[in-house]
Amino acid sequence: MGRKDTTVKCPLVASTIKTVSIRGYWRVLALLGWSRSWCLNVRRVPLTAHILQVLRPALIGAKGTIKSEIVSGVSHLYQTDGNNLYVVIRPEGDVMVVVAIAGSRLYQSRQEILNFARFNQFKSIRFHTKHPEHLERALTGLPFALIEVRKALFGNDELIYKLELM
Repeated sequence: MGRKDTTVKCPLVASTIKTVSIRGYWRVLALLGWSRSWCLNVRRVPLTAHILQVLRPALIGAKGTIKSEIVSGVSHLYQTDGNNLYVVIRPEGDVMVVVAIAGSRLYQSRQEILNFARFNQFKSIRFHTKHPEHLERALTGLPFALIEVRKALFGNDELIYKLELM
C-alpha cells in the first residue's frame, strides 16, 4: 500500500498542515504532547434554544451581540468532550478570545481548551468574564493575568484575563 499525502485543515485558522499520512499526522501531534482524543471530541455545535439557556449566566448584558456573532460566523460555539461545557470562541489574529463559557466541570475541561488553542496555532487565550471567581478557580496553577477591568454601569464589571501559551 503506497503513501498518500493528506492535507488537514485547522478549524479556526486558514492554515493547513501537510503530512505524508494521517498516521504520520497523529505521530507529529503525539510528539508535541497532544492526544488524538481532544481534537476529535471538542466539536462545533449549532446554537439552539437549549444551549442559549445554558449560556444565559455567561451572556448577561450581551446575549443579542453574542448570538448575532455566532449566527454571522464571527464567533463559534463549541462543546467539550463530556458534553458538559459550552464555549463561545472568537479568533482575533493569534489570540483565541473566550467570549462566554458555561456548563460544569470547567477545571476538568481546561486542558481540552488549552490543547484546542494550541492545535489552532493561537499564541494566547483571552477570557472575558463577569464572574472571576469561577474562572480563577478553573485556571489555578496556570500563568494567567488580569489585563483589564471594564466598569459596568449596572451589575458586575467585566474582567479580562490573558493566558500566554507556551
